[in-house]
Amino acid sequence: MTEETEGLVLGGTVHNGERVRATFTFYQGMVGIRDRGDVREVSFFATAKPYTPLNVQGLVDGKLVEVLTIAERHLDANGTEPRPGETRVVTLTVAPVWLN
Repeated sequence: MTEETEGLVLGGTVHNGERVRATFTFYQGMVGIRDRGDVREVSFFATAKPYTPLNVQGLVDGKLVEVLTIAERHLDANGTEPRPGETRVVTLTVAPVWLN
């Protein structure tokens, strides 16, 4: 792929790895973005996995989204669970909320 065509997809350009501002009831700050087509994965560092009801809404880059899933992983990615209070990567799968 050339630099000109890299990141071009149907419907627009994808900026995977881009950092944007997110606001949820349980987190506010910068997040990394991975575009998966209809949904996005939003990742950030935390010392605890947020336990929130699903279908909670928030803002990602100024756009209203709904949280579909919440996952966490150890920073070392060695398969072990993070210990309480240890920094981990939290990943939210979010989908846009379409307002009528």
